[in-house]
Amino acid sequence: MPLSRLTAIRSAPLCVHAKDMKEPWCLAASTTTDTAKQLMTTYGKRWALSPDSAIPGPTLWYGDASIRVSTPERRDRLWLLNAFAVVLLTLLGAAGEALGYDRHLKSNTSKQRTHSLFRQGAMLYELIPTMPEPRLRPLIERFGAMLLEIPVFAGVYGTI
Repeated sequence: MPLSRLTAIRSAPLCVHAKDMKEPWCLAASTTTDTAKQLMTTYGKRWALSPDSAIPGPTLWYGDASIRVSTPERRDRLWLLNAFAVVLLTLLGAAGEALGYDRHLKSNTSKQRTHSLFRQGAMLYELIPTMPEPRLRPLIERFGAMLLEIPVFAGVYGTI
């Protein structure tokens, strides 16, 4: 992003290197009212789980060494497909949670979310082939309705 566009957004830059950090953080926040400590806490929560730890199987995050890609264009297409898969599985997890299916995916009685929406979606996706029709139909209908609420997907799938 050009610097002129970044400054037009009225961002608040923050560069900090706390004593317990390996590397300094340089952040740009859209808020100008939060303190540096609040911004660091918010950013730290974002990375409480690394993106690749939540995704099962071989991933494309950070250029996984086990994956060989011949061209940068092919790598970018694979990253785009991976991003779509993450979004769709997260949406499937949200659909399942909206229907209360998350209670079947955890082994405790906690009222709080145990698995991320992405993980719930991945688990539900694995269960789809053996899921009984009375449970599958509401999941697919809810997933389809939620999919059409997202403008990008509504434009692609709205005509089908």
